[in-house]
Amino acid sequence: MTLFEFGKVKTKIISLALITTFFAFSLNAAEYTGRLSMHWNDKHHCTKHAQMFVDEVFEKSNGRLKIEVFHSGQLFGIREIMGGIT
Repeated sequence: MTLFEFGKVKTKIISLALITTFFAFSLNAAEYTGRLSMHWNDKHHCTKHAQMFVDEVFEKSNGRLKIEVFHSGQLFGIREIMGGIT
């Protein structure tokens, strides 16, 4: 086997490995869940618009990205939100 033929075989093996890896990861697409904390109650217009955003994200990601909305300071109060991000 010449050096040129060896290089072609090596390229084919690497290409096959990359394609196999790509399809393996795309078939096992992960699902993610995020949390959105708000200090407003569920009747506030900002909370309603945030829920519309969450629904749109869920739809556009085909259910792979889910965001849970916690209103009325259920996770963090207005003063603790910045600490919760970091």
